[in-house]
Amino acid sequence: PQLVLNFYNSDAAGVALLLLMAWVIGDIGNIVGCMLTGQSVTQKLLGFWFFFSDTTLMLQVIYYVHLRQWLWPETESVVDPDDPAAKRGRAAELDLEAKGGG
Repeated sequence: PQLVLNFYNSDAAGVALLLLMAWVIGDIGNIVGCMLTGQSVTQKLLGFWFFFSDTTLMLQVIYYVHLRQWLWPETESVVDPDDPAAKRGRAAELDLEAKGGG
């Protein structure tokens, strides 16, 4: 859900890059451990999934928090911090639309 919320809000503020880097290092250790100890396919796939999702989240933080403002300084954030809908997230709005409630 965090990946989707970051995408729809075009923002990843509040997620610590250092924490994500530690997660990715842990994911790499998990994958290496799975390969070296001959774990089941399910455990290997789960390790790769965690690596993929954590890496994607880290890249979102790098882009939305650091690179976007540097590459396109005239671009403003599409999220208004005072808007209650922004706090709820665009994904919640899409969920309501899918259910026919919005």
